[in-house]
Amino acid sequence: MNKLFLPSLLFLLLSSTLFAQPSNEQQARQVLQEAEELSKERKYEAANQRFEQAAAFFEQDSVKYRPNIFQAKMGLARNCRQVLNYDEALELYLSILPWIAFAPSKQQHLECEIGLGVCYYKLNQPALAKQHLKQAEAFYEREMPGEKFLPVSQALSFLGNIYRNQSMEDSAIYYYRKTIEANANYFGKEEHVRVGLDYIVLGTAYMQDDRFREAIEHYNKGINIILAAGGPEHEDLIQGYTYLSATYARVGELHKAEAYFKQAEALNHKLFPPGHIYHAILYSNGGEFYRMKGDYSTAADLLVKALDIFEEKLPPGHINIALTQLNLGLVLNQLRRFSGAIGYFEKCKEAVVGKYGDTHYVLAKSYNGMGEAYIGLKDYARALEALDKSLAIAEKTNVRPHQHFAAPNFNKAEVFREQKNYEQAIKYYRLALEGIGFNDAAPGGLFDYDRVKTLLDIMDARARAYLEQFRQTQRGESLSLSLRDYQSGMEVLDHVVKSFREEDIASLAGEFYSFMESAVGAHYEAYRQTKERKYLEEAFELAERSRAVLLYKAALHNTARAYAGIPDDLLAEEQEVKRRIAGLAAAIDEALQEGKTKTDTALLNLNARLAEEQARLEAFLKQLEEDYPRYYRLKYEFRVLPVAEVQAALSPRQAQVAYFIGDQLQLAFVFTSDDFRVVPLPADYPLADWCRQLCRSIYGERPDAASYAQNAHRLYQKLVQPLEPLPEQLTVIPDGPLYYLPFEVLLSDLPEQPEAFHSHPYLLHRYQMAYSFSITLTQAMARQPAKGEGMLVVAPSFGPAQETPYDNYRRDNLGPLLYNGQEAQAIRGIMGADLLAGEEASLEAFRERAAGYSIFHFATHAKADDYDSDYSYLAFAGADQGKPNSRFHLRDLYALSLPAKMVVLSACETGLGEFQRGEGVLSLARGFAYVGAKSIVTSLWATNDQATARLMEAYYQHLKEGKTIDAALRQAKLDYLAAATDPVEAHPFKWGAFIAIGDMEALSARGGSSWWRWLLVGAVGTAFFFFLRRRQG
Repeated sequence: MNKLFLPSLLFLLLSSTLFAQPSNEQQARQVLQEAEELSKERKYEAANQRFEQAAAFFEQDSVKYRPNIFQAKMGLARNCRQVLNYDEALELYLSILPWIAFAPSKQQHLECEIGLGVCYYKLNQPALAKQHLKQAEAFYEREMPGEKFLPVSQALSFLGNIYRNQSMEDSAIYYYRKTIEANANYFGKEEHVRVGLDYIVLGTAYMQDDRFREAIEHYNKGINIILAAGGPEHEDLIQGYTYLSATYARVGELHKAEAYFKQAEALNHKLFPPGHIYHAILYSNGGEFYRMKGDYSTAADLLVKALDIFEEKLPPGHINIALTQLNLGLVLNQLRRFSGAIGYFEKCKEAVVGKYGDTHYVLAKSYNGMGEAYIGLKDYARALEALDKSLAIAEKTNVRPHQHFAAPNFNKAEVFREQKNYEQAIKYYRLALEGIGFNDAAPGGLFDYDRVKTLLDIMDARARAYLEQFRQTQRGESLSLSLRDYQSGMEVLDHVVKSFREEDIASLAGEFYSFMESAVGAHYEAYRQTKERKYLEEAFELAERSRAVLLYKAALHNTARAYAGIPDDLLAEEQEVKRRIAGLAAAIDEALQEGKTKTDTALLNLNARLAEEQARLEAFLKQLEEDYPRYYRLKYEFRVLPVAEVQAALSPRQAQVAYFIGDQLQLAFVFTSDDFRVVPLPADYPLADWCRQLCRSIYGERPDAASYAQNAHRLYQKLVQPLEPLPEQLTVIPDGPLYYLPFEVLLSDLPEQPEAFHSHPYLLHRYQMAYSFSITLTQAMARQPAKGEGMLVVAPSFGPAQETPYDNYRRDNLGPLLYNGQEAQAIRGIMGADLLAGEEASLEAFRERAAGYSIFHFATHAKADDYDSDYSYLAFAGADQGKPNSRFHLRDLYALSLPAKMVVLSACETGLGEFQRGEGVLSLARGFAYVGAKSIVTSLWATNDQATARLMEAYYQHLKEGKTIDAALRQAKLDYLAAATDPVEAHPFKWGAFIAIGDMEALSARGGSSWWRWLLVGAVGTAFFFFLRRRQG
């Protein structure tokens, strides 16, 4: 007998003198009634004593009192189930099963069948469980149709569980829906916590079937019901948020996955102590989120924590234990810890086979993971054996196409490719594609993020196999098929841009970048093999599409809004929602800074409101697409600018260089008015490390002249020299770590005296440089007028203006700035600008006046956070004293409309920020670009106060003379170097930080503004903000 049941029986024996046995039928019935009441109060020991006393009396005449005996033992069985004593409960149910016809009521007849089914389910006998639960279902529909009886919903729910465990998702969904109907009928409404939880359970069946959007729909419905019926701190919300996080991770919406994971985490820690089962569920799904994010170490740590709790709290072989073992194995595969992974797959296999048989979907995934691990160990025989077992289970349990066919076929193809058996490899890649529903002849529709990623992985691998086959055989057909796969893959990315949410396009680029690199490399190799120029042009098109995949949708949204005839009141409504989003994000940050914890009720409510506003904005933009067809067309109709059109826009004195920096491939696309060439760059050196070393040698804690000279020259040799000769006016489109690099400070020769900074051969002397983010996006659209007139200079004061050596006044802290006032006054005199200075330069004053100007200059402190751009800011008056609303964070820009001709950020490191592969650096400069600035002059490091003031004064003087922006900035730097009397004054730290981005046209020439040149800027900013939104919540 189970120990959980022993205490009640033991207590009964010891307490016979306290509770006298009933001596007549009336007393026995009273004792039975008392037992039922105590059971409802969850006083199971006392209830069991009375059930036993009543049963002992009634068994004196078992024929007369069969219904009463049935009721007493039913009560005992029910209570055994409540304390998880399923063995004893089953024994009691079976003892009264022959008497089921004598049950005192239809309800107790039905409850007996349901109890048997639940016990068999809990004791891992699904066939018998299904038999009794189906009998219960039939009895209810025949004898009690429509009657309100709570246990019937439990029967239907367990039937759903059984079918889900057997990978029969359609049947599971059917029974989960019947569960919802039954509970809604019982409670008289759908808005009940129990029904909300039922919707969450229904979502898990859709998720298991890879129907992620339907899963999300039902999770959200369940969460909303629980919020309305149980409030924002109901414990069942933890399951909803956790499963929703895991599902959003599967579809690539990592910003939402992270937000809901944090909500689940905060509520979980508030409601439950460490070691609670809900912590394990949270850790397990958190592991899935971090796995999809690519942070495999964190994923492994969370899964180990989950597994420890599950193994302590759950019986051996429980499905949650098996799933966690499976996911831990998959993560260890990614960490290349293959032997450890195999150990977890074996444990998972034992658990699943022991409890669910040899056709469970988890077993198929476990065999596939095992196959991947053996591939990693180069044990191809065992790999193929495991993969064949995975496919055999998929054949038995799934209808094609299904994801479970894709993975093992893909891994079999990888084995054959490793063995250079390309025909077999290509065959299994085709089967893998068919497994996810993709047909080469008729590609058809595409799916969620997870399958899009899988599709691209398979197509990339097959294209590589074709390319390797071409190298082996020199068969032209293999080369053509390789290029066809890459073109098809880029069409998939076009689908991503058109149908995925803006805030998620950013997270996808890093995932897809290896595919893009392979595609560009294959086309360049095709050129090398055939010498046909079309392959170079196609390589450029692919590189541009890879560069802009994050920007297209965001950029075109900005343009479409302006030219689709959308009423002003709707645009104002959009702006108001954005303001509320920014305000809530600010309130969350302020609450955290005040010391509130993430579990604080106020913070939980703020996060919930933020999620609501973000959903409202998303729905608003979707409605715009439906109501304004021109908006939809302008937003999505995009083509990469052809090479001939790029060249036609250049004068003989201009060149554009677009770098493509991959893991294995580095190219430079060079455009002049009469030439287009692709130059392979050496990839045999640590580019990112060299860029970091150069930056440290300029503005690190210990600047080093020799290190600077060496790095500046060798980067020139790797990045620029192979492209020369070049025209003097040069626009650089950086990629990867080059976003941190001001090319003007590179050295064409290695100086004999590294400390003689005034005489170094800087590229500044050779080239007039500007920067951009994409050739296509800077030249793709027509003209758009700027708003506002005149210029506003913002120059707040910080601390006492005491005499201090100017080198202490780098604008990377909130100490006093001695020269920004001088800088502001000089610019005011040159440009006739209005001035917000000293204490008057508050953020509130700037917001009130910003709409009236078209040129802005900020002479202030700034900080760019290169880990999380959310914390980058410009400082306004009062920031040094910690005053509220004195730091202008990136999120604040989202709620601002500022279609300016030019913004100058005369502050520190405003061009730096968090780097995201395929998109560039998220920075303050990009934030202003988002709100409409056509040209931005920004800094890449914490600048020197006095040197900045001198440089800016010269810059505006040259602008006033009619020079273009890039020419004026270059001449200001040359003037500074010429005036430097001390070699230290000529150090690149003093003058090299500032770069010009975007439209370089002279301000005096801008009647109407070149919005086709600055579509890019809005794109960058929008992409930036949706990155930012992922981090809020």
